[in-house]
Formats: sequence, structure tokens, C-alpha cells
Amino acid sequence: MGLIIGLSGAFWAIVQAIEKLSDWKLNKEKLNQEVEELKKKANIKFYEEQQARIEFERKLLGREAWSTFNSLLKRLEANPLKLKDLKILGYDKSKSDNEQNSV
Repeated sequence: MGLIIGLSGAFWAIVQAIEKLSDWKLNKEKLNQEVEELKKKANIKFYEEQQARIEFERKLLGREAWSTFNSLLKRLEANPLKLKDLKILGYDKSKSDNEQNSV
């Protein structure tokens, strides 16, 4: 009886090994496709970040605010408190005018 249990366990292990080997090529192809997909997403994100940076710089130049921006950067760099995350919101002049009129 013990021999039958031992042989069935060995048979099960052999079947599992064969199954792993038969799926190995498919799993490798799937992994390669996932890697390529991640590379594409990384490239898209990099491109979008570069486009946003170019657009930001274009707006700074259009408003002649480049020197003000550089001044702010220098002040932030000199500050002993370092920012980890900074969100710059756009200034909406129409909201500012409405708030002044309501006062």
C-alpha cells in the first residue's frame, strides 16, 4: 500500500514537471510581451512628460515669466526645507476679478 502511494506521488511530480516544460515557451513569450508593453508605456509617459515640459516652458516664455520662474527655483533650492511634491495651479484672472468685486 505504501508503495502505491509513493508511486502515485512520483507520477504526480513527473506530470507536473512535464506540464511546466510544455508551458515554458508560452510563458516566456507572454513574459516578453508584457515587458514590451511596459516599455511602450514607459516611452509614452516619458514623451508626455517632455511635451508637458515644453508646453510649460513655452507658456513661461509667452508670458515673459522665465526670470520669475528661475528666481522662484533658486529660492526653493536655497531653502533648507526641501519639497517632495509640488503642484502648480494656473492663475485664473476672471476668478480673481470676481472675488475683488464681491468684497
